[in-house]
Amino acid sequence: MQISQRLADEFNRAARFLPQVDGNTKPCVEIGGMYVFLYLHPVEGLCFSVDRVPSEIPEVLRSEDGTVPVRIDIDDEQHVFTV
Repeated sequence: MQISQRLADEFNRAARFLPQVDGNTKPCVEIGGMYVFLYLHPVEGLCFSVDRVPSEIPEVLRSEDGTVPVRIDIDDEQHVFTV
């Protein structure tokens, strides 16, 4: 997957934060049909998860195999996880 900077900027500007509203939800950012959850768990610490909703992900964001590339950076360590 490779998109133009203009298109990436459009998706980034359209992203929205969804706060935790009750005990059944977690705070997340919705971007490009994907939901990125980041929350503190009382035992496990900082938790990160991504829920992809295939019907909501624009075709332009998908790789040839239909997946969406994911990269995670922690502190100054870039690409600690890429899939």
